[in-house]
Amino acid sequence: MINSLPPDIQEQLDQRCPCMSKPLAECDCQIDPNPELAEVAESLKSAMPWLENAYCLIGSGGLNKRYERLYMSICDALHHGREALEHLEDEADEE
Repeated sequence: MINSLPPDIQEQLDQRCPCMSKPLAECDCQIDPNPELAEVAESLKSAMPWLENAYCLIGSGGLNKRYERLYMSICDALHHGREALEHLEDEADEE
């Protein structure tokens, strides 16, 4: 079973907008994906706080300097996760 996040970290993550780009109070994003993609969107949205937590954890202990490839991979995952959230409203590609 996956442990839940510490309350202070969870509170910080709960204050982020769904696209994770801004604090909730400042964001005007409205991610309303195609119904076909609802489960995909939910999975992405639930993954982002875990990725952000990994980013915070590796940076807080200075591990980002000792494990640079891991740190950069986490950064890439965050970037691509945010990018994926932005594409949820895209039209389907033509077949």
